[in-house]
Formats: sequence, C-alpha cells, structure tokens
Amino acid sequence: MQTKIIKTVKEWLPWFSDNEAEISEYELLNNMANFCRQQMEAGEIDKVGQVIKIVNLIYSNGTLHEKNAIENEFLEVLALFEAPASLKSHLHIFPVKLKEAYLKTILEN
Repeated sequence: MQTKIIKTVKEWLPWFSDNEAEISEYELLNNMANFCRQQMEAGEIDKVGQVIKIVNLIYSNGTLHEKNAIENEFLEVLALFEAPASLKSHLHIFPVKLKEAYLKTILEN
C-alpha cells in the first residue's frame, strides 16, 4: 500500500525512490535521513536541500501520523548525529516548521 509519504517521494524525488521497491514509509524516511546525513558530511547541501523541501511539504500538510513518522524516522536520525559545531549551519537548511520540529527532537533526545 502506498502512503502519502511514499507517493510524494516517488513523485518529487524519483532519483531517490526508484531503488526502493516495496518499502514502508518508516524505512523510506530512515533511508532518506541517512542519505541526508551522508550528504551533509560530504558537503553536498544542494541534495540535502531537495530532500528536506519534500519532507517539509509532507510535514506541513500532513496528518498527525505523517508528522510523527517524520519526527521519529527522519528528524530523530539526523538529530542523533548532530554536533553543537554543526547545528547552526544545518539549521539554515530547514524551513521554519521543520526547523521547529528538528529542534524539538534534539531537545527531547
């Protein structure tokens, strides 16, 4: 069953979701977070920005279930590897609503 998260990622990020045949939305979000983390470490902020725009689109218009999935499987994975030295530069990538959720995730963990 394709959820809104899976459909949106397949539509807007086909280069990312083509390799994800039958995957749950949680696995997809987790994979996207790990991809973003690797790209941040490599300095490829443009690719990270593309992914975060789509995650923000889903988050801003999403149900409580979708928001929780993004917070638990995307933002939490990113937050686990966040360091005080990199936080300020990473926050510039996030749109306002997603930035608030990201900071909340960092503070709760």
